[in-house]
Amino acid sequence: MILTNRQTRRLKELSRMIDSTMTIRDDMVEINLDYAAEIEEFINKIVASRVNSSKNSATKSKIDTDTEITTYNEQDDWPDSRQTEDTTKEHQDESNYEAPPKHVDSAPAWAKNLWKKIAMKCHPDRLNFLEISAIEIAKRQQYMLDSRELYEIGQWGLLLHIGVQLNEFADGITSREQYSMLEKEYNTISNKVTEVQESIAWQWGNNWENYSIRAQIVEKMCTLKGIVPPSREETLKLLMLFESE
Repeated sequence: MILTNRQTRRLKELSRMIDSTMTIRDDMVEINLDYAAEIEEFINKIVASRVNSSKNSATKSKIDTDTEITTYNEQDDWPDSRQTEDTTKEHQDESNYEAPPKHVDSAPAWAKNLWKKIAMKCHPDRLNFLEISAIEIAKRQQYMLDSRELYEIGQWGLLLHIGVQLNEFADGITSREQYSMLEKEYNTISNKVTEVQESIAWQWGNNWENYSIRAQIVEKMCTLKGIVPPSREETLKLLMLFESE
């Protein structure tokens, strides 16, 4: 199905929003893990101070940053990268593109055709003959890896996103259907950003000057781990000392 210029522009704009939101999500997840580790460090200091003062082995704490603090796992959304396969230095033509990575009975015809288009533009052997920058080559190599895994797991929306990034669109489905698929992916990624913002770790990290909120977080985390929290006054003193380090 041939798309109009306006339709392709809308798809490209939404795909760009997906790309930028993915970057924001990934950066926030990385920062949030640092915040979670900082909470763990602070709770451990509380336990250690009690051990030293009481001269006995107090309950040791370990914060589970993946399930209780971050509430988000970055590995859930995007396939892990793998090393690019060795090239055969053989030109990839229309009849010699890389076959789909694994037979998927449920793969719609448009996804199979789109995979072929992506492979024609991103296969390492094909890249050897293109006059493009090193940055663009690296980007296309990553697209090849990601599209392979997306095809294997049937994540058609993100496969479509990669196609649009390469200026390749799905044949056989309307622009409205393509837009709806991209919109769903965008909303999913945006929701993950919201989850990070609502996590305990994010509240901790973004209220570094608000000792009252941080003290409440400390009390909550101590309670979750079965640790008797310090008094509010003691917690505030420890927090001020912690920030001065």
